[in-house]
Amino acid sequence: MDTISIMLSIKLKLERISINEQNNECKVIVKHIKNYLFKYCNHKIIDDLIDIDPDRSQIIHYCEYCETCFPYTCN
Repeated sequence: MDTISIMLSIKLKLERISINEQNNECKVIVKHIKNYLFKYCNHKIIDDLIDIDPDRSQIIHYCEYCETCFPYTCN
């Protein structure tokens, strides 16, 4: 398993912690991991269409490898 995959796995696990149980340290770690992924991943950008509601859709752009959204504004 490469470093990007490991970091993504850790990020996803931390994000599964309920908001009520997350502390500031957890949030800081997730933020640092997102920054790491943005900086070090060799991004392969995918364009996708997601449904906003039954009548509207929106195009999103994300990395196939690290799941970072582009422009880099994901939560």
